[in-house]
Amino acid sequence: MEEANERKHAKYADLVEECHRWEWHARYVPIEVGCRGFAARSLCKAYSLLGSTGAHQRKAIKTTTEAAEKASRWLWIAKGTQGDANFRVGQQIPASGMVRPFSQVVNSRVK
Repeated sequence: MEEANERKHAKYADLVEECHRWEWHARYVPIEVGCRGFAARSLCKAYSLLGSTGAHQRKAIKTTTEAAEKASRWLWIAKGTQGDANFRVGQQIPASGMVRPFSQVVNSRVK
């Protein structure tokens, strides 16, 4: 994980420098959220730097971790359904992991 942090730091160093040249206050703050919704301390630190505290911070962290977990689940299921004629990119995948035919997804939104 340290190597990934160094790559990210190098990637955004120029952007931070450019922001400073424009006299903006900018910081490089990498965050890590695991695919199973684990929030690293870096996420809490980032929200604190943004001024979020208490209940607002807890809600923001919960929302972030749930989004990461949902995206990870979607990618995992999509990976296994690449050959499935019923699967379409962008299709909602329910928590059960069962992929409905695309026509059912479209029809359920129309009603």
